[in-house]
Amino acid sequence: MSSKNILFLIVPILILSGCTGQYDTSTSKDKKLTTTITPARDLTGTWEGIARWSDTYSPECRYEMEYKLTLTQKENTLDGTFGPSEAATTSGKVIEGSEETCLTPFQAAIIDPFIHGTVSGAEFTIDAQSATLTGTFTTDLIQGKIGGDYTGDFSFTRK
Repeated sequence: MSSKNILFLIVPILILSGCTGQYDTSTSKDKKLTTTITPARDLTGTWEGIARWSDTYSPECRYEMEYKLTLTQKENTLDGTFGPSEAATTSGKVIEGSEETCLTPFQAAIIDPFIHGTVSGAEFTIDAQSATLTGTFTTDLIQGKIGGDYTGDFSFTRK
């Protein structure tokens, strides 16, 4: 078969397969995820650990306290509670700023008896009253960032 015949066979195949030289030039930041992914794990249960935060009213003060997160998951929806754990009475402390000018950790604490959130794949977002928790999880570890009226981070383990 001559090279001319091969060319006549290849050109129609390329045209029919959509190889016309046009490419999708949009970037990944132009595209938004419009569906949720099945959660990688069930987050239902009690989680406890350390949260460190400051608030927008006194950003020079930074706090650390043991927290308890109780979640119930139904498909991609999370509901529950978030607040200082029983151990927080002895663990709460000011880690930056002056104890004379900063609020006590309990006065500055993020407490929300009713939280709501979503989970997709191994990521989650939880909306508390004045804070947003975003992060990732494994079977026994939840960790991430605190946003909203507060900035900080947290790491909780399953109890």
